[in-house]
Amino acid sequence: MEDIKLFKDDYIVKYRAEEIQFLRKEFQLFECLFRNPSRVFTRAELLEVVWTQEEPTDRTVDDHIYRVRKKLNPISPIISIETLRGIGYRLKIRKQEDVSPLKQDDDVSSSMNMLFNKYQLYGQGDALNLLEENQSVLGFELNLQSRLYINFMKGNFRWIAEATEISFWDRCFYLLHIYSYIEQDKKKCLDYFKRALLSDKVPEEHRFEMEWLNQLTLLAFTGKWEEAKDHLKQSVKVIHEKKVDGFIPNLYFIELYLIFCKKIVSGLRKG
Repeated sequence: MEDIKLFKDDYIVKYRAEEIQFLRKEFQLFECLFRNPSRVFTRAELLEVVWTQEEPTDRTVDDHIYRVRKKLNPISPIISIETLRGIGYRLKIRKQEDVSPLKQDDDVSSSMNMLFNKYQLYGQGDALNLLEENQSVLGFELNLQSRLYINFMKGNFRWIAEATEISFWDRCFYLLHIYSYIEQDKKKCLDYFKRALLSDKVPEEHRFEMEWLNQLTLLAFTGKWEEAKDHLKQSVKVIHEKKVDGFIPNLYFIELYLIFCKKIVSGLRKG
C-alpha cells in the first residue's frame, strides 16, 4: 500500500499524517508481516525471522504482537493484525476509498502542483515529501512530471525504469541524468545528451533543460571552457527571457566553476 511508508533506520511507520514509533523488534515484526500481506505466520516462523539466533519463547511473540497492535490503533481501520486461533498471525490491509470531493476540483489540483513547484524551486525537500505522502488527505494528485522528479530525488530509479505510465522520452531524460552521474567519462555523457537533442520527439520542457543547463554543465566538466563560456551567455539570456527562475542558481554555480577553472589554468601557464 503506497500510503504506508516504512523507515527502517528510525523504526518508524508513517501513514499519511500519522507517525508510529516502534522499538527495534516491534518494527522487525511489523515489517515481516507487512512485506507478506495476507500470509499467515506461525509463532515459530516469526521467532525464526525476527529472533534469529536468540532463545525467546512463544510468549515473546504474543507480547510483541500486543504492543504492535496497540501502536497501530490510530490507523486500525486501515491496517491491523489478525489472530487465527491455533495457527498464527497475519496482517490485514484494507483499501480506504478516497471520497474527497477536492479530487474533482481543478483549482485545488492546480494550486497544489504550483506549491510543489515552488518547494522544488527553493529546494524544500521535506516539504516535497510531505506533499507527496499526503496527496489523499489534501485532496489532489501530483502530475506525472512531479512524481518523476520526486522519485528521481529519492533515488527510486527502479520505478523510473519500470513504471508503465512513463513515456520513452520522459524515461530517457532521467536515465540520461543517472548515467551522467555514474559515468566518469563526461565526454561520453555530453555526446549522449547531444544525440538526444537531435530528436524532435524530446518533450519541450526536457529539451529546454538539456539544451540550456545540462549541456552547459557537461561542457564545463569536459574542460571545454571557451565553448562553455559562450554557451553560458546564451543560456543566461534565454533563461531570463523565459523567466525560468529555478535554473538561475545553477547558472551562477557554473559561472563560478568556469572562473575557478580559468584561474587554475592561468596559474599553471604562468608557473
